[in-house]
Amino acid sequence: TGFGMVSAVGGSGQPVGFATASFAGNEITVTLTAIPENFRLTTNLTGVNGSTDVKVSAGFLVGDVNSTRSVNSSDISAIKARSGQSVNAGNFRFDPNASGGISAPDISAVKARSGRSIPQISTALIMNVAGAGTGIVNSSPSGINCTALCTSYFGKDTTVTLVAIPGAASVFTGWSGACTGASPTTSLVLSSDSTCTATFAVLPAALTVTLAGGGAGNVTSTPAGINCGFTCTSSFNPGAFVLLTATETAGSTFTGWSGACSGTAPTTFVMVNGATTCTASFALPAATNISGRVVVSQDTATPVAGARILDRQTSAVLAITDPAGNFQINGLSIPSGPPLQVSISADGYLTRETGLQPGTQGVVADIIKLSPPFSLQYYRQLVRPVSDGSDQRPGFALGGWRAETMNVYIRTNLIDPTDRTRAPIDTGVAVSQVVIDRVLAGLEKTIAEIAGGTVRIALIESGPEAAHESQPGWLTIDFFDALNHPQPDYIGIAGTGTNGSALVRLGLGISSLSPIPGDIPVSSCGPLPLPQGLHQGLAMHELGHVFGLSHAQLDSPNLMIGGGGNMPCADTHFSPAERLHGRIAYSRPRGNEDPDRDPVGFVLPGARP
Repeated sequence: TGFGMVSAVGGSGQPVGFATASFAGNEITVTLTAIPENFRLTTNLTGVNGSTDVKVSAGFLVGDVNSTRSVNSSDISAIKARSGQSVNAGNFRFDPNASGGISAPDISAVKARSGRSIPQISTALIMNVAGAGTGIVNSSPSGINCTALCTSYFGKDTTVTLVAIPGAASVFTGWSGACTGASPTTSLVLSSDSTCTATFAVLPAALTVTLAGGGAGNVTSTPAGINCGFTCTSSFNPGAFVLLTATETAGSTFTGWSGACSGTAPTTFVMVNGATTCTASFALPAATNISGRVVVSQDTATPVAGARILDRQTSAVLAITDPAGNFQINGLSIPSGPPLQVSISADGYLTRETGLQPGTQGVVADIIKLSPPFSLQYYRQLVRPVSDGSDQRPGFALGGWRAETMNVYIRTNLIDPTDRTRAPIDTGVAVSQVVIDRVLAGLEKTIAEIAGGTVRIALIESGPEAAHESQPGWLTIDFFDALNHPQPDYIGIAGTGTNGSALVRLGLGISSLSPIPGDIPVSSCGPLPLPQGLHQGLAMHELGHVFGLSHAQLDSPNLMIGGGGNMPCADTHFSPAERLHGRIAYSRPRGNEDPDRDPVGFVLPGARP
């Protein structure tokens, strides 16, 4: 379809003669003039079809009628054998003086050039980089600088040395084709066009788990590989997230993680990049006191000095950590039983609410900084990734509400969401105003705590039909009867509409203690029945999905841990960690795995703070 320019150069790169080019259809015609005899040159065409460069090497030697790249007696004999012939398409090469006939002057012209020759045209080296790993291949003499598939030309019989350099987390495994061996450096003589393949593999990263403490237990992994104490080291692909689960044996207590893992919850995620070690500690019941240390969640080797540990029931200060982050809680009156509920706070950190088991020694509690670098472990628990394929709840792929202004539509009649053949059917049962008021109050609080108040509600409409489910800028809130039309494994969902709309669907139930239609079951919301079917915590949980949060595994009371029984029913709030990281997740695109920086090319909208 076109080309850039054409040039003719000699072996040392100097311009030779003149080159012009034209094209028609799929052919390019190059015309060369004033080219010396006994000469080798390369014709360069640039920008063929807008990108490809083409190099063609050729040799010019008048009198080499039999194409041996030299003029000798065989050429003279070939012309003599055709003496007297008129030139045609089959014998024109034997008329070097272009007289139109083969005669004695042609024989003389060839004899005058006897002994001349031209060099062999170049040979091609085709380099292919293969395998699951990454790497680059360089050459000496220069010409090959290849990360995928490339071709370079060298003089015939040139010795070319190739060097394979693996990329990050990759290893070179060997050569094939015209090159052989497992050494990263190899050489070959280019007597003809040749192809070499360099193969790179992904370098597995080893994860090692060690067991510590006076107690006993084991640790398993997902994906499988670790089952410690039997198999305590396994290899994973670099960058893999591995879920470790610590299980204590009878009479022992799991006390926490150290090394590349942190926290006191029995499950933890660790990203395996290179050799990684996590230690799980188990303790035997000892005294009624509790000892341990407080560290930074994103840097567990760094202690937090001056952290205050308070009894959440009495607000009494139980301990303050020393410069090494250590604490000791003495004088507990109970040797066993439920964990002591405490809050751990320090200036510049999120307050963490957790439980400490009396008689446990060596507790490691990590708390989250309020400034970068943030903890990837906690952030990735809260923020949904690009794909939620592992969660089978319908409609769970909503990426988060990013508009500055939203409109809200409340569907005022219960629907039947089980009919998958059409839009959910209006059942004709009205939703009480009490439920609608709770949902709207939960929406306002969610905007304040997760979106930081950067979203403004423009319109609030209501009605029995699905009026705005596919209109941009609208959040539609539906209700369904969770008892007569149950949905698998949830009583509320956050879903995706179309064209930039969003959907929240909330399940209502009928309390066994109240005949009021729409009451929620007692077990879902504390010891007392909640009239009119829905508590604000359920609404805020599903709205949290709309604004970008996932189900966390934090041990603090929070809304996003999932399930109605885990949601507070009165004075509902997101946890401090959810409020901190939720605002980061809300202002950035779905799938951003690093809370400390934006993805390359991402520009925050101008109206966003």
